[in-house]
Amino acid sequence: MSDLEQELAGVLAGVAEQAPGAVGLADAARRRHRGRRQRRLAVGGAAVALVVGFGAVLVGGLGDDRAVDPVDDPAPQGWRTISQDDVRAEVPADWRQVTCGEGEVPRWSPPSEDPCAEWRGAAFFGSALYDSMVGPGVLADGEDGRSSGYVTAGDLVLSVGAVDRDLARRILATARVGGQPVVDGSTWVSFDRGALSYEVPAWWGLGEDADRRGYSVCAGPAKGQEAPAPEQVDASHVVVRQVVGDRMVTASAPTQAVAELVLATVEVDGRARSDAPCAPEDFSVGLLPGESTPGAGTAEASGVPALAEVENDGVSFSILDGWREKSCGGLVQYTPGPACRSIQQSEGIQFLDASSFEPAMDEGVLRPGGSSARRLWAGYVLRGRWAVLVVHPDKETAQTLLGLVR
Repeated sequence: MSDLEQELAGVLAGVAEQAPGAVGLADAARRRHRGRRQRRLAVGGAAVALVVGFGAVLVGGLGDDRAVDPVDDPAPQGWRTISQDDVRAEVPADWRQVTCGEGEVPRWSPPSEDPCAEWRGAAFFGSALYDSMVGPGVLADGEDGRSSGYVTAGDLVLSVGAVDRDLARRILATARVGGQPVVDGSTWVSFDRGALSYEVPAWWGLGEDADRRGYSVCAGPAKGQEAPAPEQVDASHVVVRQVVGDRMVTASAPTQAVAELVLATVEVDGRARSDAPCAPEDFSVGLLPGESTPGAGTAEASGVPALAEVENDGVSFSILDGWREKSCGGLVQYTPGPACRSIQQSEGIQFLDASSFEPAMDEGVLRPGGSSARRLWAGYVLRGRWAVLVVHPDKETAQTLLGLVR
């Protein structure tokens, strides 16, 4: 099996593995140097879900400090504002503050018969006392279906766990310090610049008519440098940099939390040498079919994706609008954009040599996997001398594409 085939087969092997428990991760996290907290997981590695509960990442307590609801920030309809010190966030209006033991940090939890047993909700922690096995902005999927992650705001971090991955990211996107805008993270849009792809909140979470000047994502050579500390340019512009592969990726966003969430979605194509300039995102392009995130424009009004039937070496199948045929390392793939992509980190269809393909799951079975920042569904079918691998973030779309391979 070639190196590329082994990498692609890893997406199926990775999704079949079970995630480690929170207790084991907590022990490992405490052994890691705190300075590594800002490093995200390596791009291109097989995704193994990490379960990090609120209690697992807290090293020490916050004393008797208690968070209170502010009175001067308007919360979106159906939501409520929570805060601690000068840091604020939004949670659904039916979430309530609970304390689950003496000395433990209070959190806001969704309605539940036993909220302390389920480890769902939102809580603030001191950033100096917080450590995690994943970087800020990364959403990790647990065995119980819960997605968890954290972001930075001022001297605190907001940690969130929810059974709905989109809800967890939406809450995290609202973390801010006083005076910063409230970001709407309910819809995220994908941009593909060939060498660089990433997701941002639609209209940067500020609305179509907002002043979005200064917000962008770009990349340049890292040249062996480490990412500098985040820079607060003004009340509504924060610059966060992160090394991804051999590129220094810069995100200028309304808040540090949003910048961290955006950077967690970044993919760098090392084979594409051009760098992405720091230019504002054109959302009139980003929201077109085939260029947006699932649910934001990839489907017709009927809800059925736009498909085109194609053929390769006697195998007929269908691809989505915007996917292109490419020869990558001697293998044929159909993925978005002009450049070859790691199918472990993106959607697409890949043709693999069936004689050397060693999956960890049965033919026709879909399993969740993908990067730590983006859940993907993967499955394959055998057709002649090919194993046709299908990967997509929407389970129903993945199942449809898999069933159309003939």
